[in-house]
Amino acid sequence: MALRKTAVAAVVYEVVRLSKVDLMRRLHVSDSFIHKREIAGNFPKRHYIGERAMWFLHEIEGWEREQMARSPKSLSRAREMNDAHAAAKKRSAR
Repeated sequence: MALRKTAVAAVVYEVVRLSKVDLMRRLHVSDSFIHKREIAGNFPKRHYIGERAMWFLHEIEGWEREQMARSPKSLSRAREMNDAHAAAKKRSAR
């Protein structure tokens, strides 16, 4: 019986976790934006570490790539709408 040598490639990557605040800052979206898309099944699922909800960066990056592939304007449009909503909210609070 002859033994064959085979090369095995190992892929090692660091798992980066994002809190909800980090996620909202990265995507420039509101809490309700995330919640609505989670309910609709159009957003990466949150993972719980203890009682804290976290998202994995590689899943968020994959979601961003999918959004850009569908329509390059879709994610930027969502960000613009969220920014406009935040500005209107600030104006009404004055």
